[in-house]
Amino acid sequence: MRELRLVEAPQTIEIDVLSNSNGDPQFTSGAAERLLGALVSQARLDGMSGIEIHVDPTADQLTLSYFKAGRSGSSPSWEMTPPPVGSFPSLLQCAMGLANLDSALPIRGSICARIGRKKDRIRFELSDADRFILRWDPFKPEEES
Repeated sequence: MRELRLVEAPQTIEIDVLSNSNGDPQFTSGAAERLLGALVSQARLDGMSGIEIHVDPTADQLTLSYFKAGRSGSSPSWEMTPPPVGSFPSLLQCAMGLANLDSALPIRGSICARIGRKKDRIRFELSDADRFILRWDPFKPEEES
């Protein structure tokens, strides 16, 4: 099983992005995986418990927010600076490729993530074609044997 690589401390990462004939960004699977890992890592480093990525195709706009699960079931959320709207299909394809998925909507699964020698699980949920959520518990990594 492939693993999503996360980082323990903030880092600057470079991601090569190609452009199609219209000048829209085209993310390779490797670039999408690095971007997804960076988004999850940053949210975790900020003490959050999940991210939501939503595309509005009518407005050609991508929304990225992260949230912290509340004790009362509510989840306060904050907007993050989103990547280009053209990255959504690649990010969704990357998350689905990494996850062990159920078969019906909402599609749920888990992604194995690695931070150095430690492993963790991230839960994936796709409820419709233009939104997906990644969630995790407070970080309690498993040491690799």
